[in-house]
Amino acid sequence: MRLGVLDVGSNTVHLLVVDAHPGARPLPATSHKVELQLAQHLLSDGRIGKAGEKALVEFVASCLEVAEDQGVEEMLAFATSALREAPNGDEVLAKVRAETGVALTVLMPNAELDLALKLLKSDVTTSIAVECLGANRFGFDSVVVWALADNDNACQFYKNAGGRKVARASERFGDVQLTKIAFAWGRGS
Repeated sequence: MRLGVLDVGSNTVHLLVVDAHPGARPLPATSHKVELQLAQHLLSDGRIGKAGEKALVEFVASCLEVAEDQGVEEMLAFATSALREAPNGDEVLAKVRAETGVALTVLMPNAELDLALKLLKSDVTTSIAVECLGANRFGFDSVVVWALADNDNACQFYKNAGGRKVARASERFGDVQLTKIAFAWGRGS
């Protein structure tokens, strides 16, 4: 099944189209995103301004066009903190739905964390990990990320995302000696 996942975040709105089949790894088909910066469209009272609302509606509409062109059979659409916390978030959600037909599900903080943890525990392909880490956006076919060795959450995240430990180093910051680990994806890792 071809699945579209639309993620409306505080900074980026991202449609990821994947081929998903039970028991198989999801295979990315295409990615369509924009750095909408909804957080920068907040007014002094915390409401999302008309320009931000208009930009969001327009980009969601363009995501629908991409989804249709890519043969998406099912669309999952989520929104996180920017819309959840804005006093007019419900109004903006209603406008998106009225103008595009897309009903964004607003994730509560715990649901957002649960979803992230499920993704971390899932069988993620290297290509998805590289895409998520932004390497493909710049035309790179590999990427290296450093994490502090004692940051178990970060190390587990990169490991679960398909990263391979390729180096270990120490660095001194004032009186503190910190050990870091390099995780790599792509060619040569």
